[in-house]
Amino acid sequence: MTTPFPVNFVLSFPLFYMLQFLHLLYCSISEGCRGKMIIDPHPEGPIGKIFEQFWDSMGRSPSPPLLMSDYDGTLAPFVMEREKAFPWPGMTACISRIVEAGGIVVLISGRDARDVGRLSGLVGKVEIWGNYGRERVFPDGTVFQIPLDPSQKEGLETAVKIVEQEGILHWIEKKEMSVALHWRGRDCRFYARQIENICLGWESICRRFRLVISPFCGGIEVTGPDIHKGVVVKALLEEHPSSVSAYLGDDVSDAKAFAAMRGKGLSVLVTAEERETEALVQLSPPGEVTSFLNRWCACLARRRGASYG
Repeated sequence: MTTPFPVNFVLSFPLFYMLQFLHLLYCSISEGCRGKMIIDPHPEGPIGKIFEQFWDSMGRSPSPPLLMSDYDGTLAPFVMEREKAFPWPGMTACISRIVEAGGIVVLISGRDARDVGRLSGLVGKVEIWGNYGRERVFPDGTVFQIPLDPSQKEGLETAVKIVEQEGILHWIEKKEMSVALHWRGRDCRFYARQIENICLGWESICRRFRLVISPFCGGIEVTGPDIHKGVVVKALLEEHPSSVSAYLGDDVSDAKAFAAMRGKGLSVLVTAEERETEALVQLSPPGEVTSFLNRWCACLARRRGASYG
């Protein structure tokens, strides 16, 4: 089946940057993912005005608005048992109301698309892009994929074996088109040597099998090159050129999506922490995100002359 956008292969994530990333990890374990960001909590302040301008634009636009969102950490809490990462209370209902009111909702995740659908409870209601964009599932069930070639799949199996040799195989998440090493919630100071060995081994694998290493807040991942959330956002913006758009995300992997939104719509970092970001504004989950989605519903309701109470 044809893909929704072209693919060009590139070389792997350079070892220099991988080791630099590890250094930053070791130096910041006690700080989590904290950085610096100025947050304006006042509606009359510059951040509040950004939101109000956005809602005003949505109300005046004749086209249905486009809501793009990450899943884990944005609509659902991070949990150690990833198969139980269900949405925060009220999130699924809010998104369902947005769809029912005529809004367009797209979930973009590093998870397999089927997992996002199962956990979110939104199968058949929203479009889902999984594996950072290598899977695209429409509400009617139509599926597009950009599969890895046999050599790259062999590379993923080799990546798993390297982790097994280091004795922390239970940190691994094996997905259809990637392998992720999760250290969220673990004290990595006791596993520094194992993590370094894994990174060195994975970097070699990437050179050999045309794969890349991508960091995220709480781990690293081996996957295919060139496809990421920024590519997905650009494709969706091109498909909906007249829609007022927003993207919600919480992680390092959302940075390219935030960059793709620059000058195109509202980019929202979802976190309770202060953090450097490409996003325009920040919301703290789950309460502020739920309020944002409810406001989205209210704007759509006014457009349709309906009320959601």
